[in-house]
Amino acid sequence: MSSYQRLLTLYHHPDNQKSEPENEHGSMLTARTGVDLTTTISMTFPKLGAMAVLTASFAYSSPKDELCVIIGIEGYARGF
Repeated sequence: MSSYQRLLTLYHHPDNQKSEPENEHGSMLTARTGVDLTTTISMTFPKLGAMAVLTASFAYSSPKDELCVIIGIEGYARGF
């Protein structure tokens, strides 16, 4: 399950009653070129006592034929 799917799961959880997340914070690290290199977003769901954390990053050294890697708590998937 991706971070985005987990975020949707928290939002749609019956105990959350589709309440908007609170305490939303974002952080971005830029490369020398000025392009965003890594972005992290966190938000809390007080009715659930839960926090969602989403991270996207290009700061990954990969083989030239590997287009993306999605890393989660239960494993990873590679795109070629």
